[in-house]
Amino acid sequence: MKTKRFTLSEGQQEELRNCPQVKKVSDRTVQFTADFKRLAIGERARGKPPRLIFSEAGIPYHFDSGYAADCINSWRRLAEKHGVTHFNQENRGKAGAATLLRHMDTKRAYKAMTDAEKIEYLEARNEALEYIARHFGLPPSIHQVHSLRRRKK
Repeated sequence: MKTKRFTLSEGQQEELRNCPQVKKVSDRTVQFTADFKRLAIGERARGKPPRLIFSEAGIPYHFDSGYAADCINSWRRLAEKHGVTHFNQENRGKAGAATLLRHMDTKRAYKAMTDAEKIEYLEARNEALEYIARHFGLPPSIHQVHSLRRRKK
């Protein structure tokens, strides 16, 4: 999201931390809860102005005039692209092994990883496979079954 930079004082940060719709606050960033993001998208779709959505939710307004609109528009785009469940997961932080693998050949990237990165990558891959298996009702050993079929040929 490309908004103007702002700096929050300690008092403003504390006021925002006490708001139930705010997940995390620093002097330059505010993270809102997934529930608030979904609520804001729905209210905006019904035509409610962004600043009114923030004020009715009890969020003290310490930002520039377009901040609420920029946030809601960004959340709406993310929901359209990834679905509203996208807000339930943490999407900030280091790029990690997944980004590395997208930009490099898989084998070269894997060889370039440290042992800790390889463990992190494999754990993330296993979690993703488990999620897919649970979400689509697949047996947990579908990868193994597929591997056995290839060997028989």
